[in-house]
Amino acid sequence: MSEIDVLADRLFDAILDRFPVDASLMGFDVDHESLVDHSEEADRRHRERLRELGEAAERLELETLPDRITQGIVLHEVRMQSDDLDSRQVEFGISANLRTTVACTLAFLPRLPVNTPERRAGYLERLRRLDGFLTTMIDRHRKGFANGRTPVKHLVEQSIELMDGHLANLGAFDIVEDASEIIEQVVRPAIENYRDFLRDEALPLGRDAEHAGLCWLPEGDALYRMAVHTHTTEDLDPEDLHATGIRLIEDLKQEFAQYGDDVFDRIRNDPALRHRSAEEMLDGARRAVAKAEAAAPQWFRTLPDRKCVIEEAPAAVPAHVPPHYFPRGGGRQPARHVLRQHQGTAEPPQNRGRGHGVPRGRAGSSLRALQAGPAQGPPHRAAQGTHQRVRRRLGPVLRTPR
Repeated sequence: MSEIDVLADRLFDAILDRFPVDASLMGFDVDHESLVDHSEEADRRHRERLRELGEAAERLELETLPDRITQGIVLHEVRMQSDDLDSRQVEFGISANLRTTVACTLAFLPRLPVNTPERRAGYLERLRRLDGFLTTMIDRHRKGFANGRTPVKHLVEQSIELMDGHLANLGAFDIVEDASEIIEQVVRPAIENYRDFLRDEALPLGRDAEHAGLCWLPEGDALYRMAVHTHTTEDLDPEDLHATGIRLIEDLKQEFAQYGDDVFDRIRNDPALRHRSAEEMLDGARRAVAKAEAAAPQWFRTLPDRKCVIEEAPAAVPAHVPPHYFPRGGGRQPARHVLRQHQGTAEPPQNRGRGHGVPRGRAGSSLRALQAGPAQGPPHRAAQGTHQRVRRRLGPVLRTPR
């Protein structure tokens, strides 16, 4: 094993230590009892560990292409996670979107593998620790608010709705014996306390939709540049990216013009373009994913050995949460693409105008299913055949919600 392989393994271990719920979800038998510690002291320890690994990787002078690719992936992951810590997104990132800390933790817990006595006991312990986890999140939110890092008002409203949804569907957490008592004594009051904090403290400080961007936060321009690098791996100028996006939108408008001047109104409002039933929506997503799976061998060398499963989102998830997917879990579970059945149906969706860039209805569900289809890691994980170890081990972590 080369030096950079050793560092890649050490980085992977550091990530599993930092995100134990993710580790359990992916089937690793490590810490099945802990939730992520988002205290500032835990952030400091993880940042220091990342710094040491990054410096060690930078010192290596590597000759082979596979080793240099591995080095690049390691350095990018180190920088991406360090930027996430430095951005303090945990303090202002309040939303029902499953890419945010509290939402994804509550979504992941009932999906953890509990197929061994150790995992079942660990799941119960995690339920007991949920109060401490949410108390830490409240502490971090309060510190962020005190320093001008405030959330977005309508996203706080959506998060409150999500908490109410979980409180109305606590049975979703009752997946192992003896969980019900813990749910009533710990989980319910913990979620209620967090929901009340959102309503009483976060919501009054929420930024309106005209001031929702990162640029309105302290050091917002730097935060935006961090996000650009995380999502593109390049240090690109945000203004240049914005101008490129505007040009592409104008090009798309020209392409759509062939379907008539009212094409966008019809996409949004024509009942004929909406699914007529929940089952039709799920079937459309299944067909889209099957089509992607059939084409995948033409594009990727490494393919999933199990097909992606299409399923309805739990009842607790509000209508405005976009479709999402969960990577493969323990026990060789398949990846799962999750969507709410009432999204895109004949009934107009809630919060129209606060969408996520993909049209609702038949076309929208197909696009979303393709976006979250057969891939079970980042695009480069499947396309890059030069280094199996990093692709196999770091790959799933790069796209796992925290």
